[in-house]
Amino acid sequence: MKKDVITFMNNNGELVNARILYAYEKTGGKIGIVYTDDTKLKNGSIKTYATVFNPKNNKLEKITKKEEWEFISRLLESLDKKGK
Repeated sequence: MKKDVITFMNNNGELVNARILYAYEKTGGKIGIVYTDDTKLKNGSIKTYATVFNPKNNKLEKITKKEEWEFISRLLESLDKKGK
């Protein structure tokens, strides 16, 4: 696996390669990942996703905490400003 790419199986059983925009350490050894498959929305912005990787069971988990979503939102705003 390349350092800036995450590969996972989607709900249809297909392998997907996505570009990692940002990764951060969480408690318990988990890793938060913000990534994109580079598809674009109707307004022209790039579609982004966020998940948590649990290396203990090699699984992706949903983000459930409001505070973490707020952090990710601020992060994406910052990345967007840097990209303009």
